[in-house]
Amino acid sequence: MGNYNVVVGIDQGSINKLSSQIYSTVYPTLFKGEALVDKPLLYSVDYDIRQAPVFTLQPNEEVIPQLKEQAKTLSDDAEITEALCEHIDKSTVTFSMDIKTMTFGITPTKGQKSITVDGSISTGCVAEIDTKGRIVPVVTTAKIALPKFETLAELLNKLALPYFIDVLNTFLKNGIILQVPSFAGVEFSPPVARIENNMLAAYSALKSTGPTVLPPSEVWPVSKEFVVFDEAVAVAVASGVLAVTQKSGSTSTKIEVWPFPKAYLDLSASYHVGVKDPVFVFQHENLADMGVSAYGGGSVSAKLTGLPAIPLGLTITASPLTRARLSIVNGEILYTIYAVDSFNVDLDIEPIPSVINKFISLIISSLTTPIAQLIGVMLQGLTIPVYYVGPQHFTEEGIDFMITPVDQVVGTIQGPDGKKLASVMGDLQVRKSEVNYYPKLTSNTNEQY
Repeated sequence: MGNYNVVVGIDQGSINKLSSQIYSTVYPTLFKGEALVDKPLLYSVDYDIRQAPVFTLQPNEEVIPQLKEQAKTLSDDAEITEALCEHIDKSTVTFSMDIKTMTFGITPTKGQKSITVDGSISTGCVAEIDTKGRIVPVVTTAKIALPKFETLAELLNKLALPYFIDVLNTFLKNGIILQVPSFAGVEFSPPVARIENNMLAAYSALKSTGPTVLPPSEVWPVSKEFVVFDEAVAVAVASGVLAVTQKSGSTSTKIEVWPFPKAYLDLSASYHVGVKDPVFVFQHENLADMGVSAYGGGSVSAKLTGLPAIPLGLTITASPLTRARLSIVNGEILYTIYAVDSFNVDLDIEPIPSVINKFISLIISSLTTPIAQLIGVMLQGLTIPVYYVGPQHFTEEGIDFMITPVDQVVGTIQGPDGKKLASVMGDLQVRKSEVNYYPKLTSNTNEQY
């Protein structure tokens, strides 16, 4: 049984579209240059990557055996080596990335005329987790192919390949990343990556529930670039918002008291209310029910005609049920309460002097309506920011560019394990930054990269 509350993923078509857009935005920077090798038989290699890197989001069967062979060279201790190999088997997520069209200008010795050939590079990647909790692809194995020039290819693989691996990893770490977004300050355990159904996904659990544990292999009913989260995440986000949601009010009235035709009860009260303990139930499309506990207190002054005012204490409790809608507003994913169902308010008044004991029901009925209205006004239209999905700023070899989510759709899906999940799905668009970029500063803004 898995332990996770949020999943972020990108499918193969979308990651290749993103790769193509980044390539078009920054080319020829990074993708065209010279590798100075300065070794016998190979002085330098000019290169021109003429097509965007292409990803295949399926396990690469060559990576893990090579990593295990590398692990065996690190220690003579058999127990340590066995532990390293076991970790590689259990935790390594692999896939492929290929450069299918590339020109090499090979210069054997300094001053000699270069030899121009066309070729390709096939690579095996692993999905690593960096210090910011991001899933970053890293090239670990690679091979240059030069059709009809096998000897030259062998020379490049032996002497120049590490340079090209560095070039590709620079491209990957600055643009092709996957991160669980920052949910309004809610803390998550480190994410765990997985390749499934031609999709790279990152799972993460609320820190309060323990470490992230992958469920059995799943097929998500989503595509493109997506984020899904469960009701527990919505509760955690809403709890922070509700903790600072309060409202104050007051009322005064004059009540006729029976059986005293000449007497009135002058009543005035000041009170404050707040809400806590949200409970979410996801409904269809982008709708959800959110129940809350309203609470509060205050003071009451009750003055019977001709008698001194009597001070009373007031305690307020209620359990409203609200209706919320998930939407995107200016790059913010947020819930907005659009309706509050009718609810009862329970008032506890103390102490109750015997002189007004007979009138306590009148006092309560006079205060219930304005307090219920105050709670309703506090909740109606309340927004709960979930996370920020606006443009993200990146720098690739000195070129600033933006990755912006577009054509996003919010809704509710049923996950592979049957539970309802809120979902945000869309495409990504890349463009150069024309002006200095300043990240949106809100309580739930994702960390800028």
